Amino acid sequence: MLRTAASLALAVVLLGGPALAEEEGALARLDREIRDLMARAGPAVVRVAAERPLADQLPEAIRARIEELRAQGFFSDGAAVGTGFLVSAEGTVLTDARIVSGASRVRVRFSDGQDREAVVLGSDPFFQVGVLRVKPPEGAAPLALAEGGPPPVGALGVFVGNSWGISANLSLGLVTGNRRTPGPDPSAYDNYVVMNATVLPGDNGGPLLAPDGTVLGMGVDSYSGGAVRIVAPLPGAGGEFGIRPLSSPGGMGLVVPAADLRYALSEIERYGRVRSARIGIRVTPGEVRVRQVLDDTPAAAAGLVAGDLLTSFDGQAVATDTDFRYLIRRTPVGRSVTLLVRRGEGEVRLNVDLAEALPDVVGLVPYLSDDPGGRVLVGEVGERYRAAGILPGDAVVAVNGIRVNTTKDVAQALGIFSETGFVTLRLLRAGAETEIRLTW
Repeated sequence: MLRTAASLALAVVLLGGPALAEEEGALARLDREIRDLMARAGPAVVRVAAERPLADQLPEAIRARIEELRAQGFFSDGAAVGTGFLVSAEGTVLTDARIVSGASRVRVRFSDGQDREAVVLGSDPFFQVGVLRVKPPEGAAPLALAEGGPPPVGALGVFVGNSWGISANLSLGLVTGNRRTPGPDPSAYDNYVVMNATVLPGDNGGPLLAPDGTVLGMGVDSYSGGAVRIVAPLPGAGGEFGIRPLSSPGGMGLVVPAADLRYALSEIERYGRVRSARIGIRVTPGEVRVRQVLDDTPAAAAGLVAGDLLTSFDGQAVATDTDFRYLIRRTPVGRSVTLLVRRGEGEVRLNVDLAEALPDVVGLVPYLSDDPGGRVLVGEVGERYRAAGILPGDAVVAVNGIRVNTTKDVAQALGIFSETGFVTLRLLRAGAETEIRLTW
């Protein structure tokens, strides 16, 4: 879908005149350069198919219908299908975390047409990155992640995907925005590059390539686009089942830039997950004025006090709480950072050793559902909640010591303010209860 090239060709026809031959030469060069780029980079772009186990307790009719759909050829080799790309000679592949998170089996298909079993090294729901390890075919050269910051507005890129899991999809587009987030949710990803090439279902996880062949970023969604998946409800939870896209096709493409891919990759390769750093403060909305310093945290140890106004984080200016969250999410756990704070009429310099943050309980709530038997069940959660000890199928029986039987009970229990900044969940698993602590 070389939409930009087509628009340029139309302009040439309308203008006419002596410049026609010169413009046709430019189009010919563009055509050749794109084909050369794909000849170099195409073998590193792969199809990713993932399977997820379906609960044995699903009604027979549902399991029979899913098998019927698979027998008809609908994603018979996986419950989720998308795109990925090779980034190391050892066989490291990056893809969309939603495709591979929680998968029981993942297969990767290179341009030679052969399916290869892949191992999921880890995935992160915030950066939306899944990391696989697979044996690549001979001659499949990895793609390099671009250095530096995000591509500037107006930069040209070629996006490569795997629409609907059946064929390669090529789009030529321009970067139209940087540092974007689709909504006001402070827990949502906050650094999208926006391109005017659409991420169609199955394209997600594909690379946005610069003219030199380096990866500017990974396409993960459109304002309406994404992956496809076979879905089924939790036992007894009701709801629809079958094949659905994660969202509908169309709109502008959303891209996770190369710098964030590189950070997430380094964390997952070393720790199996992206660790989140924390200081231990609550700030007032809209600015970075400390409203509360939590006990037994790096902020308390460093000497931060309520009323301090944070102006600089490790040499980078911060003006809003959004700036603060952006920087801390991209700073490794254990690093010592220097904070400049305005305290009264003076300025104070403090050194803080960042600790690892627990997952936010607010982000867990959408994964909870009511069971007809009077239990609150945990659905398919991401790697961070799994690492914290929360697993699909767990039943939440208490929140901060308050017994709960419905998701409404959970919401009411969370409405009781916690001065400690932590929430304790009591979970029932295999007949035994355990407690898990999450951040507020």
